[in-house]
Amino acid sequence: MRILIVDDHQLFIDGIRHIITTLDEGVEIIEATSADQARQCLEAYAEFDLVLLDLHMPGLGGRAIMQYPRIQDACLPIVI
Repeated sequence: MRILIVDDHQLFIDGIRHIITTLDEGVEIIEATSADQARQCLEAYAEFDLVLLDLHMPGLGGRAIMQYPRIQDACLPIVI
C-alpha cells in the first residue's frame, strides 16, 4: 500500500507516519509539504492507494490537489 501525506507541518507528517508504520510496516509513505511537491509525487509514482491531505496550506493549498486530474481520473480516496 502506498500513501501520500500532504501537509505543510512536518511534525504532523511525522506523527501520521509513526502511527501508520506502527500498524503496518509494509506501507510505503510518500510525503509532500506543499501542493507543488504533491503534484510532483503524483507524477513520479505510478499509483497511490490513499491521500491524507491538509486543505489549509500556503500557496495553492489542498483544494488544488483535489482538482488535480491524476487524482480525479484515478478516483483516488482522499482523507482531509
